[in-house]
Amino acid sequence: MLDQICLRISPVPLPPADTFLNQIAIVTGGTGGLGLAAAAHFVNLGAKQVIITSRSAPRAKHALEELERLTSGKSAEPGRVRVMELDMASFKSVVAFVEEAGKINVGRGGVDCVVLNAGVVSVEYDATDDGFEQALQVNAISTALLARLLLESMLREHPHRKTPAHMALTGSTRHTDGDVDVLGRWAKTDGIVGHLNKPENYPGSSLTYQNTKLLAHYAMENVAELARDRDSGRPRVIVNTCCPGVVKTDLARPFVSQNAAYAVGVAVFQGVLGKTAEAGARTLLRAVMTDEEQHGEFIRFYGSKEKYAVQAEKLFRSETGKRVRASLWREFGAIVRDKVPEVADRFLQE
Repeated sequence: MLDQICLRISPVPLPPADTFLNQIAIVTGGTGGLGLAAAAHFVNLGAKQVIITSRSAPRAKHALEELERLTSGKSAEPGRVRVMELDMASFKSVVAFVEEAGKINVGRGGVDCVVLNAGVVSVEYDATDDGFEQALQVNAISTALLARLLLESMLREHPHRKTPAHMALTGSTRHTDGDVDVLGRWAKTDGIVGHLNKPENYPGSSLTYQNTKLLAHYAMENVAELARDRDSGRPRVIVNTCCPGVVKTDLARPFVSQNAAYAVGVAVFQGVLGKTAEAGARTLLRAVMTDEEQHGEFIRFYGSKEKYAVQAEKLFRSETGKRVRASLWREFGAIVRDKVPEVADRFLQE
């Protein structure tokens, strides 16, 4: 807790003003909170174009107005900011977005930075039109689909680049609270997704957030491996997951609107530990500034690295962890083949 308070008082420094000069960045979930703040940073730090995603026109309009304010008008320059539609609760929307994103800067290096920031906190079990619990689909399955398909286009552009592009997921340290042995048991019965998707197994909002963030982390482990060159082992796209710590955003707005006691708790918690979205988004920037040696690392600026190394060893490097990751990827692949079969082979390609 003390390190969170320290990080609030003394946030991660901003990088130099020309850090992203002439670069193209994509920020999903870019209409509010961390995503909007990250988009503003990219503009202010020289990005040639920043693409933010939105589910609705009103939210996009509000985001553009906020960006203009946060960037002192720079975001209003022609072509500087572009809004693209993306609904992570729809597999077809994810595929449509990737097809459009794959056309950006083709043959000239493509996109330089991708920040996978879109996510939700569920209040209760609520199924999407695709038939999955909302947080499970948005935070985990669709995130895996989006990351894998974007990686494909980014790898295609690698020969046209001098340095690797970057992809980073906004994750959560909460993933370390997951139990890999429990996941292993689920994998042998209903499947991990199959178990979590049953209404009777819904464990509540907090555990659902924890579980889905862990599943997303497993997915990014897979994506990071796929990004490596088979011969040299060097990353052709540098992939990371990051966590900014406690941030004052409206991610918990579903709870606040339904539960007065929870609203008070959130206000106190964020008041003591929470940093601003502007400060939190600096971690997202750092996650797309990593070098090749940091490929695959979990980027955060608080907590013990030694303790996390022990946790990660069990979750991801143990035999059980490896089996869980492989099983989960197969489950994701089966879902993709069922729901969006036109991209199944691309998702499963190694």
